[in-house]
Amino acid sequence: SSLQPDPRVVDAVNFGTMAPKRRIRGKGPLPLEGPPAKKPCTESAQAAPSAPPRSGASVVVVDDEKPRQDLAIVPLTAGKGRGLKAIQQSRELSTTSAKVDGTRVEANQKVKEQKLFTAKNNAHVETKVVTSDKRRTTRRDGTVVISSSTTMKKVSYM
Repeated sequence: SSLQPDPRVVDAVNFGTMAPKRRIRGKGPLPLEGPPAKKPCTESAQAAPSAPPRSGASVVVVDDEKPRQDLAIVPLTAGKGRGLKAIQQSRELSTTSAKVDGTRVEANQKVKEQKLFTAKNNAHVETKVVTSDKRRTTRRDGTVVISSSTTMKKVSYM
């Protein structure tokens, strides 16, 4: 018995061709690659060159908005490649209060706030607020109550 693959499987897998090779955008084509295929011309595109040539100075159009890729200097923005920048604030608040009934309250509060903006036009993207609160209440009879809480609030506008 001969070991021949099923022709339907061979056609489905397509052993005859390889995947196209990828190139970096700024580099030219591989030396083995031919020139890119040309688009078929339409009738309106063929009619345009038949206009009579002008005499005098020639006009050169310069596109300043999109420089050539190989000569362009890519600007870097803050935000780890996402085009975002962050502004952070941190506050600490400490209070001690004594009430008339002899209760004493010591409170420590830490607030961390982070706001994200787009680096190009300063549009507000996200706000994140983390509040950490620790309280120690000592009553007149000696009872001590310790409470702590952490709250995180995140508002995103995307």
